[in-house]
Amino acid sequence: MLKWKQTFSLTLLVAVVSFFIPVFSKAADVEVKPGFYDQYVEYLNKMPAPTPLNGGPSTDLKEVIPSYRLPFSVLKVELAPGKSLSFAPGDKINLPGVLSYVWKGSDNIKKIQDLCMEKVKDEAQCKMPEAYRIPEFNNLGVYVQIFRKDATKEGQDKGDFLVDEFYSVTGETLLENDKKNFNINWAVPEELKGGNYYFLVYLNQDKSYDLLGTPLVVFSETKRFDFEVKNNASSGIELDKNNIKINGADYAYRRPAPTVKGSEVTVEVPLLNLNESEGQVTVKYDLYRWGRTNSKDLIDSKVESKILKANSGETLKYTFTPNTVDSVYDLKIKTSTDKSVSTAYARFVMDGKHRGIFRFLSFVTDGKEATPMFCLRDANWSGRFQGKVRLTLGDEKFEQEGSINADDGKCFILNNKLRVKNGECKSLKAEILDKGGNTVDSREVSINCGEKREVKVTGKITNATQTVQLNNNLIYVLILFMLLLIGGVVIIKTKNKK
Repeated sequence: MLKWKQTFSLTLLVAVVSFFIPVFSKAADVEVKPGFYDQYVEYLNKMPAPTPLNGGPSTDLKEVIPSYRLPFSVLKVELAPGKSLSFAPGDKINLPGVLSYVWKGSDNIKKIQDLCMEKVKDEAQCKMPEAYRIPEFNNLGVYVQIFRKDATKEGQDKGDFLVDEFYSVTGETLLENDKKNFNINWAVPEELKGGNYYFLVYLNQDKSYDLLGTPLVVFSETKRFDFEVKNNASSGIELDKNNIKINGADYAYRRPAPTVKGSEVTVEVPLLNLNESEGQVTVKYDLYRWGRTNSKDLIDSKVESKILKANSGETLKYTFTPNTVDSVYDLKIKTSTDKSVSTAYARFVMDGKHRGIFRFLSFVTDGKEATPMFCLRDANWSGRFQGKVRLTLGDEKFEQEGSINADDGKCFILNNKLRVKNGECKSLKAEILDKGGNTVDSREVSINCGEKREVKVTGKITNATQTVQLNNNLIYVLILFMLLLIGGVVIIKTKNKK
C-alpha cells in the first residue's frame, strides 16, 4: 500500500510545485510552515486502501456498466387516453397502460463495438466491458403525480401546482420480454380549479430505485398524459408553491435542491382557501430522508387541523432539527378537505453532511450463475461519503472500506464471490456503514429460486394520443453513450500503451 501512496505523493507534489513555480518566482520570501512534510505523510497514511469505491484497483470488486438503465434494460410505460380528454369535478379518470421489459444488453454492446471498430479499427481497443443481464425486475411500482399547469412567469421558474401523488401499481414483476397491463384511477376532486392538468408517470423498484424517471429530480419526467378540468368556479384549497421558503430563503421545484445551513430548519408555505365559505382543512407533514417514494425513509409525520376563513389564507410552518446521519431531506405537505386536495414539497441538502445510499440492488446473471450487482452514491450532490459496504449472502460475508462519490452511475459486482448456482434460493442483505460503524442504509433482495415463470404478454394499446418520443430519445441516448464510451476506451488504451 505504501508504494502506491508514495507514487501518488510524488505525482501530487510535482503537480503542486508546477502550479506554484510562478508564484515562488515572484515571491522569494514565501516560507513553508514547519512540520508540513510530516503532516502530509500522516495524511497519506490515513488515506483508505485503493478500491473501486474510491477510484483504485481491486481483486474483489469490479466496476460494471449500470445495466438496469437504458440502453441495456429497456423498460417502457405506455399510456392510452380514455374516451375524453376533458373532465369535470367529480369525474373518475381510468387511464389504461402497459409495462414492458426487454433485455438489449448483448445487442447494444455489439453495436458499440462495431461503431468503435469503424472509428478505431483496433479490436483490442474496442473490447467492451460486459453488461450483466437482469433476468427479472421485482417489486415494481408505478408512481403518479398530478399537476396543474401554471402559465404565469412564476410558473416558468417555480414549476406547476402539484395536486396529488400516489402509487397506482406496487409489487409487480416483469420478466424478460414480459408485458403487463395496469390502470391509473383518479377521482377529480369536487372542488378543483379549472385549467390544464397532466399526469406524470414514473417506474421504480422497491419504491427506491428509479428505473424510468424520478419525481425527486427536476425535469426527469418520462411518460405524460395531458387533460383538461372544466370548472368555472374558483373553489377548493391550494398550497402556494410560488412562496415556499426554507429558513427564509425562496424555494422552487424547478431549481436544484438548495443547500441549507443551521442546526434547525423551518419550511413555510401559504395555504389558501378559494371558497366563499369558511372551511376546515387537514394538514399532514411527512419528513423523509433522501426521498418521499418509500415509506421506509419516513423520519417524522405530523397532522394538524386548520379553520380557514372564506377567501383567506394562512402560512403553514414546519420546523425540525436535522440528525447527525442524513444529508438530504424531502418534506411533503399534503392538505385536504372532503372535496379538495393540494400538495407541496421541499427537497434540500444539509451543508457539510454526507450519507451513502444504494441506488440499485439486484441479482444479475452471466447465464451460468447469479451474483449481486449493487449501485451506490453519496446522497449529496457533490463530495464523498467515507464508510464501508457490507454484503451478506447466506453464511458468506463481504466487506470493503472506501469513499463513495456523488456519481449516480457507480455499479459493482464481486469477482468469484457471493455466487448463486441456478436453482438455489438465497437472500442478500446489503448495508452501508459510516466511519463510526453506524448503518446509514440497508436493503435486501432475494433471487427467484429457479422457479419456471411463465412470461405473460398482454394486449397492446393502439389508440394512445399522448405520447413521449421514447424511441427517438433511446436512439439519441444510445449514440451519445457509444461516443462517450469509445472516447474513454481509446484514451485508456492509449495511456496503457504508453
